[in-house]
Amino acid sequence: MKKYHSPRSLNLTLGKESLYKDNHIHIGTVSLACCKCQDDNAVTPAPVTPVESLKDLIGMPQPWPLADAPEGWLKCNGQAFDTAKYPQLAKLYPTGKLPDLRGEFIRGWDDARSIDADRQLLSEQTDAIRNITGNLYYGVDADGPLNESYFSGALYYDLKAIVKDTKNNGSWTNSNVANAWAPAIFDASRVVPTAAENRPRNVAFSYIVKAG
Repeated sequence: MKKYHSPRSLNLTLGKESLYKDNHIHIGTVSLACCKCQDDNAVTPAPVTPVESLKDLIGMPQPWPLADAPEGWLKCNGQAFDTAKYPQLAKLYPTGKLPDLRGEFIRGWDDARSIDADRQLLSEQTDAIRNITGNLYYGVDADGPLNESYFSGALYYDLKAIVKDTKNNGSWTNSNVANAWAPAIFDASRVVPTAAENRPRNVAFSYIVKAG
């Protein structure tokens, strides 16, 4: 057997008349490796997928943890690009302009599923929230003061801002219970977390695309 400096595969075939048929065979240490034998009998590992395969990523937004894009990539900040210099990118963005993904979330295209209907690819969408509701019960009861049982949800009476009616319209004028008026207030924070924008939980990354 010809000796090589690198491991080779070993094929062992036992024929019908082999002395070792139906008997145990002890083989010392055997190293098997995926390799490529070249014409000069040198052994080299199978080549890794070439860098050219990265061309398959052209135009696909990728999260990037740094502020600046690496060489050969462009930031998705709404910038225009040279369509002659980047023809493959121009096929995907024929306007010659990348989408501005700063501060934006990417959403899967509806594609006739009717969850986010009437959307076009690369179209922008403004923010929105689901409807928030509540109930207020209006009435005057001289037997008991206004309390939290009279409202629910995002609507409530501000019980700390009760005012009295100074007009003499009956015996209720001097009643500390019936003659009580509280402002009705809408406050979504009583139902959901609130901020200056609508958003899900998130982690901030830059979005970049391979240009060519």
